[in-house]
Amino acid sequence: MADGAGTTDHDLDALRAKMRELESFDAVIAESVRRTRALLEEAAELRDRARRELADARAAIEQDRAALDRDRAELTAIARRILGETAPIETPAVLAPPVAPARTPAPSTETSQPNTIIVHGVSRPAVATSLRAHLMAQPGVTAVDPREFAEGILRLQVVASVLVAEPLFTGWKEGEGLTVIQQSPNVVEVVLPGA
Repeated sequence: MADGAGTTDHDLDALRAKMRELESFDAVIAESVRRTRALLEEAAELRDRARRELADARAAIEQDRAALDRDRAELTAIARRILGETAPIETPAVLAPPVAPARTPAPSTETSQPNTIIVHGVSRPAVATSLRAHLMAQPGVTAVDPREFAEGILRLQVVASVLVAEPLFTGWKEGEGLTVIQQSPNVVEVVLPGA
């Protein structure tokens, strides 16, 4: 019987060891469940925070857009007062970036053809007024109407019976050393020195 008792003790020890092993698995599983729960809660908090931040960013963008619209309207009114014009000034929502020089057809020389002059680097309203006065003094120029003046960019509509091109700027003190970056039949775009 001693052999049977030893086997039973041995079996009992093996079962106890197995039980401890299974209990350690239970602890590992419980820790995994706890960690998973914590990760899911953290992910939910991150998602909620991201949603709040996105909503805040959208609201800030809308406020900035409204402020830009107010500033654009104010600058347009200032440009009208400075240039002494009451005609509407077009203000596009987005200004296109300057276009690199390219081969273009010669500008039109048709009588009383409306043309657009875009000048980058206009730092002060006095420079815009000076250019308008200079262009009006040129032979063949019948009208110079401001269309936009914002962020250092002046856009004028010029009606002339002469070719609207770089030579029209000759003699304009503030424009000495300007660079033509685009010249097409109806558009002349220049950059002032230091812009």
